[in-house]
Amino acid sequence: MLIKGTKDTPFVYISAETGKMELSGDSYSIKVNALYKEVFNWLEFEFANTNQKITCRLYFNNINSETVRAILELINRLNRLKDLGKSITVIWEYDEDNEQIYEKGVDFSEFSKNRFIMKKNFIESFPIGN
Repeated sequence: MLIKGTKDTPFVYISAETGKMELSGDSYSIKVNALYKEVFNWLEFEFANTNQKITCRLYFNNINSETVRAILELINRLNRLKDLGKSITVIWEYDEDNEQIYEKGVDFSEFSKNRFIMKKNFIESFPIGN
């Protein structure tokens, strides 16, 4: 799955073949729920049927309350995949000067059953196709 980001919706990349997932950019559109619903449907179907280790990179500049709820739901779905025996690492990347996004990552880490890494300074997206 590949969804190009816009000024208010994130870039989305999910590959069951490689076990890589990324959401990055801004996520504050009032229509963000439709995007995350598509992500959730794809995630549960594709990642439930893969033996790959799963790495989920999350990097946001700005998020709204709808996105916060969607990320909590994403973490819950990743927790369910872990319960099915999947090996999952969540990487929350943030800009050093973005305290709000850092604090959200700390909050989200408390809900995750998976390995959760806080990493400052987003560098680049996963290479697509790798």
